[in-house]
Amino acid sequence: MAKKRVIHSGRCIGEIEDSGDPLRNAGLAKDVAIKAGVCHAEDRARVMFRHAVAFWNVAKNICETDLPDVFTKPQVLPPFVVNAAFAVEMYLKCLHQAHDQPKRGHGLIDLFEALPPPVKERLGACATTLAGQYGVKGEQPFGSHLEHLDAAFVKWRYIYEEMQYIEVQTVVFVAHVLHQTAVEELGDTA
Repeated sequence: MAKKRVIHSGRCIGEIEDSGDPLRNAGLAKDVAIKAGVCHAEDRARVMFRHAVAFWNVAKNICETDLPDVFTKPQVLPPFVVNAAFAVEMYLKCLHQAHDQPKRGHGLIDLFEALPPPVKERLGACATTLAGQYGVKGEQPFGSHLEHLDAAFVKWRYIYEEMQYIEVQTVVFVAHVLHQTAVEELGDTA
């Protein structure tokens, strides 16, 4: 088999045997990078958390820079909602993964309902603490705030087919609660 060089920051850090399978090669290259000390192995929950953070950062950037002009730039709302809803989904899934209960699907309410009770309690406590910052009802169970977003990832990708309504502050609140709780659960701040 042919050898492939593993390049990091413009320099060769090692070689792998080309397996002929790009995904296997990527895994072998990551092993080389870990051994070379240029990256570290992470558990799946932390990887999922970092993905959630990345999608949320995109949504938050849209929210902070473009949503104030939503009436003159309505096209920015669907990318905000889709990225935010997917971030929320990833936060919920990373909480499942952190408790060795991986879940699939896009239904936010289903993902929330399937969380272990102690995690739901921590989400509720965090929601109560943060509610005042967002003008949402803190006495409402946290899961009820997800109803607003439950199918948003799917529906807002096709907003031109059917109009939708979203409360931006509720979306930001939900993402903040999930982010904060995931930070506490994982001990990670990404």
